[in-house]
Amino acid sequence: MSDDKMTVGLDLKNSTAADTMIPSSHLSEPKEKIRVLCWSDVDRSLLQIGREEAFIAKKEAELNKRIQLLTENMQTVTEKSRNNIQLHTDAIKVFCMKNKDDFKTVKSKSFSYGEVGFRSLPGKVMLLSKKFNWDITVKLMREAFGKKYIRVILELNKEKILEAVQRKRRPLDPEKLIQCGIKIQKGERFFLQAKWEEIQKEEA
Repeated sequence: MSDDKMTVGLDLKNSTAADTMIPSSHLSEPKEKIRVLCWSDVDRSLLQIGREEAFIAKKEAELNKRIQLLTENMQTVTEKSRNNIQLHTDAIKVFCMKNKDDFKTVKSKSFSYGEVGFRSLPGKVMLLSKKFNWDITVKLMREAFGKKYIRVILELNKEKILEAVQRKRRPLDPEKLIQCGIKIQKGERFFLQAKWEEIQKEEA
């Protein structure tokens, strides 16, 4: 089967202007300040924010669909090549494993079109079998070698500190924390949330 017949999804080269056309109302315009002078203005701005967020969400969904189709297309037209690479790789690996004695003095062999060989991997500490788990191993290592190979990580329990400062009965004194080099930072963050469902009803 030819690549032309296998191709599916989107043809960006032959896509029409309508596929990528941007509504004139959403073309970049010089930035202008929005004047909010009363709570009604706030509500009108929230309406506009909701409309713009809905437009962005729609375009992002369209983009994701196009990306998915392009990805599926790429997977289809390159499947044969990827399978072929794996077949050649497996065949070379089997041959090199059978002739590993040729790599005793050198770790790799260079050819006109590439290089093959065996790379040493860094050592990795692993459990001997399913009989063991890390808790048991730590205990056994400590009994055998003391603390020499045991790593203990000390860190502040920040959540517990915040709870202690905020509790009503005998709260933790912030002054004592200051003496230890830390402080409790409080603040607030502005937020707004457009009511999409209400805006959709308005637009219907």
